Amino acid sequence: MTQVMVTGATGFIGQWLCVELTKNGHDVYALLRRPDQLEDLRRACTRRGGNGASIHEVSGNLDAPDLALESDPLVDIIFHLGAKFAWNLTPAEARATNVRGGSAVVDLAARIGAKLVIVGGFMSQNPQHLGELRIDPLDPLATDWDYVYRKAGAYEASKLESFFAMADRAESLSVPWIGVHPAAVAGHSRTGDIAAGQPFAELIDGVRSGRMAAIPGGTDHWLPLVAVDHLAKILAALADRQWPTETALITLDPETPDLATMVGLIADSVGVSVPRRRIPLGLLRAVLRLPGGERLAQTSRESLEFLKTERYDVSATQAFAAAAGIETPSIRDVIVNTAAQAVRVTASVG
Repeated sequence: MTQVMVTGATGFIGQWLCVELTKNGHDVYALLRRPDQLEDLRRACTRRGGNGASIHEVSGNLDAPDLALESDPLVDIIFHLGAKFAWNLTPAEARATNVRGGSAVVDLAARIGAKLVIVGGFMSQNPQHLGELRIDPLDPLATDWDYVYRKAGAYEASKLESFFAMADRAESLSVPWIGVHPAAVAGHSRTGDIAAGQPFAELIDGVRSGRMAAIPGGTDHWLPLVAVDHLAKILAALADRQWPTETALITLDPETPDLATMVGLIADSVGVSVPRRRIPLGLLRAVLRLPGGERLAQTSRESLEFLKTERYDVSATQAFAAAAGIETPSIRDVIVNTAAQAVRVTASVG
């Protein structure tokens, strides 16, 4: 049995990771700001098939110096998922949690001799995207980060800055580490369970509500996805198995359809008409820059950064999953199930 610490345990991915880790017999120490979060997390874990009694609280705060820890938890592996997510954050807000908090997690791993799993994002593994942001993958810390924050928005910029800073710090402190880089996270592969506010949930709501009058981008643009339970199983397997020699596992389904096909699957699932028109990304960005444009469209310019045409080499991730006996669900079924669940949740609220 491995002693595991999880930051961001109360988040969408974090909750499912706790399910998989406790199902596999591990004790989970969740970094929590508030003590009352523990019982809610335990109940959610048990309800989803995990063992909530195996989750324990570590009082701390990613925004505080040294994580505001009273004492260092003695764990074998730290899974760092904690991040502040919202569109239109200020750089100061995003950096406080995502960059400085991440660095404090590396320092903790170094102090206690733990291995470190850095959960980043698939865009950090896109050389063309990094080039557009003037990030040199061979020397990322020399980046003009103010430019990146202006160009990509504070959330994406801070995630990129955090990943590269954490990787560099882990290397300098001799902390064994691996990066896991999820695509946009869809719902549970069977139930479609997804948290409100997830980018894919927002996309579904945009299609369902009719706000998406035109499909952004061209025929090759896509939003790669991964089912939340599939991602959680891959992450949890890192607590049980020897790590691959690669320091990057890109967790996305290469069978994710192009954006227009995805929107069509969503529209059919929620019972609305499929948008027929397209709008070039450059034009849409210009519209959203207008005063009140984001409010009227109920879309953030930052969200468009994730629509790309580039593809990714996921062979290392597929090999690791296969060795761990993790089957990949049909991503089309995941899309349909998530969209159907989103409609059920909306109907029950209404």
